[in-house]
Amino acid sequence: MTNILVIEDDDTILENVIEVLQLSGYEVHGEHDGLRGIDYVHRMHPDLILCDIVMPFMDGYGVLIDLRSDAETMSLPFIFMTAKAERHEMRYGMALGADDYLIKPFNTDQLLTAVNTRLERHTQLAKAQKMQMAELRSSIVHMLPHEFRTPLTAILGYTDIILEAPESWSLEQIISMVERVNHAGWRLFRMVENFQVYAQIALLRSEPDRLIRLRQDFTETPGALIEQWAINKVNQYKRNSDLDLQINEVERVCVAVANLKKIVEELVDNACKFSKEGTPITVSASDYTPAPKAKSLYGLQVTDQGRGMTAGQIAQVGAYMQFERRLHEQQGSGLGLTVAKELAELYEGRLTIESVLGQHTTVFVVLPL
Repeated sequence: MTNILVIEDDDTILENVIEVLQLSGYEVHGEHDGLRGIDYVHRMHPDLILCDIVMPFMDGYGVLIDLRSDAETMSLPFIFMTAKAERHEMRYGMALGADDYLIKPFNTDQLLTAVNTRLERHTQLAKAQKMQMAELRSSIVHMLPHEFRTPLTAILGYTDIILEAPESWSLEQIISMVERVNHAGWRLFRMVENFQVYAQIALLRSEPDRLIRLRQDFTETPGALIEQWAINKVNQYKRNSDLDLQINEVERVCVAVANLKKIVEELVDNACKFSKEGTPITVSASDYTPAPKAKSLYGLQVTDQGRGMTAGQIAQVGAYMQFERRLHEQQGSGLGLTVAKELAELYEGRLTIESVLGQHTTVFVVLPL
């Protein structure tokens, strides 16, 4: 049975709320002050809390702050019951993490609607999070062995050849094989890194407080950093002469440095990987205003003249678990582009792709300034 805690110092209101909820089939417990309410929460773990604001010993804000600072209680549905209906006070409560407000005096319908809505919403979120984690586990279980086996086979194969008869190979041949081992090792390193970032993104989506803190990070003078990251990446492919940089500097962009670097590196790496040496790779970045009176945004764009993508492949970006097996036989798993898209969306940005198969691909990333 669903358990609801009501914290209210007015006996009449407390008794009325408890009676209405019990008649609706809920198990209900009441407390007269915030300290007792917090103690009950940690002992009994109710499914929803209705709480007055003005109370002795600890007010409703203190209760909410305490609960939202504890990992075990931070996601509990929480509804304020108050006669304090000023907008700034409601905004303050919502900023602390309140899910809803019931303005006194409220009637039975208003009470039940607020309670049922919050409980249903909480159930839906819990189901969505379980499904997301199940998909993530399934993806890791099915994809990790395949993605790791290919570079490991190269590493073990070449090292076995060298170790079995080192005297039969020339120095030039050994260096060539070591270079292949090194390439496979870096490929494996990037895959591990991408799987780790992908898993962290999935966890972040289920932890609103961590997501809020993440969005407070920023990168100062991103243009200079983007330029350097792009140069470093094309150098790995020995394609420095193919790079065309069109960067306009801005003061800051609202993305953590490590995550912006990850986005840039994955986009430029994809451009190098899926286009031929000698064809241009253009990296541009600047601020722009999408519409009059709209907030300015930061646009990052990477274009290559390579193999391009089909509409189906573009649609699958961001749905990594659904990628076809044949894509995974290519160099790389395709996860890098998905990671870039997911990172952009974590910061309330977006990633879109325009491509013509066999001709070119342009990836656009829009981020908040």
